[in-house]
Amino acid sequence: MKVNAAQVLSEDAIRTIVEYIDKNGGNEVSFSGSVDRSGKAVEVSPMSFGSEDATVISMMEALSGDVVIHNHPSGNTVPSVEDIELSSLLANRMVGFYIVNNECTEVNIVLQPRSRVYLKDEEVLGLFGDHGVLSENIANFEPRGEQIDMVAHVVWAVNDSKILLCEAGTGTGKSLSYLIPAALWAVENKKRVMISTHTINLQQQIAEKDMQIVERVVMKYLNKPLYHAVLVGRGNYLCRKRLTDLLRDKDTQSSLFESENEGLLLHDIELWSRSGHNGTRGEYPEQVKEEIWEEIRSESMMCDRKRCRYYSACFYYKARLGAEKAQIVIANHSLVFSSIDIQSYRNVMPFYSGIVFDEAHHIEDTALRSLSRSFSFQSLFYHLRKLYFKKRRDSSESGLITLVARKGGIHAHPELVESYEQLLNLLKTVAGVSHELFDEFMKVLRKGSEFSSTIGIDDVYRGTKDFAYLRDKLQSLFGMLNKFVGELTSLMNRLFDSATDNSYTDIVRIVRSRIDTLIEMSDIFNTVFLSETTPEQVRWIEVTPKNIRFSFSPLEVGDFLANSIFGKKDFTIFTSATLSVNKKFDYFRMSTGLNLASNKEMLELSLPSPFDYRKQAEIYILEDGGEHSKVTGEKTGFVRDLCLASQGGVLALFTSYLRLTEMYGLLKNELMEHGLLPIRQGERARNLLLDTMKSRGYSVLFATSSFWEGIDIRGDNLRCVIIEKLPFDNPDDPIYRAKVALLDSKGVNSFISFSLPRAILRLKQGMGRLIRSKTDKGVIAIMDNRLKTKNYGSNFLNSLPPAKVLFGKRERLVKEAKRFFNERFL
Repeated sequence: MKVNAAQVLSEDAIRTIVEYIDKNGGNEVSFSGSVDRSGKAVEVSPMSFGSEDATVISMMEALSGDVVIHNHPSGNTVPSVEDIELSSLLANRMVGFYIVNNECTEVNIVLQPRSRVYLKDEEVLGLFGDHGVLSENIANFEPRGEQIDMVAHVVWAVNDSKILLCEAGTGTGKSLSYLIPAALWAVENKKRVMISTHTINLQQQIAEKDMQIVERVVMKYLNKPLYHAVLVGRGNYLCRKRLTDLLRDKDTQSSLFESENEGLLLHDIELWSRSGHNGTRGEYPEQVKEEIWEEIRSESMMCDRKRCRYYSACFYYKARLGAEKAQIVIANHSLVFSSIDIQSYRNVMPFYSGIVFDEAHHIEDTALRSLSRSFSFQSLFYHLRKLYFKKRRDSSESGLITLVARKGGIHAHPELVESYEQLLNLLKTVAGVSHELFDEFMKVLRKGSEFSSTIGIDDVYRGTKDFAYLRDKLQSLFGMLNKFVGELTSLMNRLFDSATDNSYTDIVRIVRSRIDTLIEMSDIFNTVFLSETTPEQVRWIEVTPKNIRFSFSPLEVGDFLANSIFGKKDFTIFTSATLSVNKKFDYFRMSTGLNLASNKEMLELSLPSPFDYRKQAEIYILEDGGEHSKVTGEKTGFVRDLCLASQGGVLALFTSYLRLTEMYGLLKNELMEHGLLPIRQGERARNLLLDTMKSRGYSVLFATSSFWEGIDIRGDNLRCVIIEKLPFDNPDDPIYRAKVALLDSKGVNSFISFSLPRAILRLKQGMGRLIRSKTDKGVIAIMDNRLKTKNYGSNFLNSLPPAKVLFGKRERLVKEAKRFFNERFL
């Protein structure tokens, strides 16, 4: 059906189409667009550029919108055979298809876009009211004004294809506020929405608790079922074929593992795999070593797909199929970003129309990690040992190379035996040299220090003797390693045709996977040490007591995120308790590249926590703590006095592990003498430390790093949070320095736009550990007087929760603390 373009295309859409056709020399261009409430295509963006009579259309990109549009340069808008075939595919996914002339004055509607179903604002808000469906499904449910405000904005973003930035304080009810509108929209429009979290805990909470409520609400409101699925990275799923093959092949077991205990564990895992679960590593009741799991996990390179005899029972493909059928898919930031190809921005996950990022303040760091690359000496040792090692109990030769030789029937080829022996000797040389270099590098890089350190590889360091030494030694090592890889590949290929063992092909695939890893290490070395530095990239060396790691990473993720997600999805929602600074989202928008998503309108909402901080908490700021970067007597005495006043239930947060260790050492014995239980990060696993705090109200936990967030200890067992220092980045950190240099080179004030916002957001996270429910109460103490003495201190003060704030010297604040604890806890 041919119509005037203005009937089905907005003015902006027509301008965009004509502009890109002209840029492509009048040849074919394909576009994807959304359809607004008036039925017109809007937010049109180009997908591909073709020739005079053809263009490639990616179905993944085509499904990202409501309608696909492409031009016929001839001016004849009658669909071709290929157009008809494409429209058949699009019809199955309810995506429309238009053909236009180059002037974009005429549109041939080959396939009418499916009319979008819009959520009814008042009805959805009613679900969260006094007598709404939620009140029937949640015990003691109370409507919250902040939650209803968030729901209204989520509905707005979902209905009108917008980007929403929503900071919602603890206790708002964020999860249900976005889950219910997103689920209703997905069911009504037959679309899929991705829910992405940072932590496994929140992912499990949503899947196991919140989604049960959401499914009942959707059924009650729409009388339609809602299906959800949980996705984790492929390597987390057990591969039945690899496990079964390994159990049957004692020779391979003996070559891969040091002892017979691994074989017993494999049998236990096989029995477990028959019970009802999803086959993920995290579900197995015991810890499985990486060296065992990697031999039985699902991997793309090792997969026979539909040819596999276990395909119908495959844990990974069952999860994928479940995600394909689901309207809500729950994943994590790391999986979402690692599933995107860096070059093409193609996504290998099941297609989703909209996405919600919870714990969104982690997006930049997670995206950077997914784009960074590294190798370490320990990883090199590990992969070399997988290829060849001698067993401790009998010195027998084992490893993948010995398997290649036996299963490839090398002794039937006398002419190859010598090549095999030379290959083994070369590998032994590489392994020996790598261990020697590790010891030498430790002396050069640690320079007698017992602690971990990070060294930035900037232009200054590249001019040092240390850098030249490291570069030359590693270049020699990787030269030998590359020679080994080449000779091993040649040997496997020569054995391939004559191998009689049916498992030889599988062994070769395993070895090639190892080879790919070694080649990637070599490539990383080339980037870190041999390629020219650029302002947009940072390289560094991380030295710990037992390892040395070499890494590189981009400094910005804006292009990556804008081109792969923000500008491509129907809607994107970001939510967290800490997104804004002084109720402005400037830092978040800059750091994540949202400023580059110019084709989407953005909504911003900052909601306070519904908790009554004025009654539940007080904030003390120590004025006489002394030098903020040192452990002083005043600070140590202040921490001791607060611990005694509260009788434990204290979380002391540090920005330096050295200062944490120093203060812990000074206070440990004295706190124990008073019946308290001092514990320190690093003594035990994180979960065990938190379990101790939850079960023993007299604990005092000294912590840093990850303990600034993700802790949810409700009740009286956490009643005092002490913050040792404002959490600015370490100025010696190479990534931080490189980012500052990049911003400064662009004429941007790096302190105001980068350093300060990051510190404020971290402080908000740390303070947020205290009040987690309406009945929680306690004290927040900050031992950094820069809140009062520096001009930027007001920015921190404006970000504090609305509790009573007291500045004072140690004696006065301790007295106030005793009053507070006596009034609230006795």
